[in-house]
Amino acid sequence: MPDAWEDPLIAYERFLWSQGMSPATIRSWVEQLRTIARGFPSTAPFEVTTDDLFEWMAGQRWARETR
Repeated sequence: MPDAWEDPLIAYERFLWSQGMSPATIRSWVEQLRTIARGFPSTAPFEVTTDDLFEWMAGQRWARETR
């Protein structure tokens, strides 16, 4: 995972715990963000635009439900 994503993901995971989310949900959501992070290795998380995400997701071979 790119270094620029590490601290924001840790903060997000802590936020999810503070909201009482289930461990399975937290694992799932954080892993989904790690997958996105690997897709943007040279971009900081808050620099990724909606258009960037749409373009990246369009190139994935995922089931419709995953999208």
